[in-house]
Amino acid sequence: MSAIEKTVRARMIVDELRGAPMVRLVAELPDAAPVAIKEGLARRAAAERDGRCDCGAPLQTPLRPRRRAALKRGQLLRGRIDHTSDCPAATAALEAAMMEHGWSLSIDMTGLRGWSL
Repeated sequence: MSAIEKTVRARMIVDELRGAPMVRLVAELPDAAPVAIKEGLARRAAAERDGRCDCGAPLQTPLRPRRRAALKRGQLLRGRIDHTSDCPAATAALEAAMMEHGWSLSIDMTGLRGWSL
């Protein structure tokens, strides 16, 4: 399998969170990816969609004053999920699985044009 075929493709998109624009990373789930990578990416997608990961970690979002201030300034907000250390969606676990199997990540950020972080 070539290096191009071993790439997880993702794109940054702007979504709305309680009336304020929020940036999200949406990754494709490649069929050829090892189970550890698929599971990590699937859990991250579900956590962003449902507001909580299967490991119990909640999607943490900025409080209302920060959301209002960001909206006034035209800035994007970012959520955060602190996965448990044994969760396949934890950054360390996902990075380790990608390195072990020789996979890389390619992020398309064109969806953020005109916004500041």
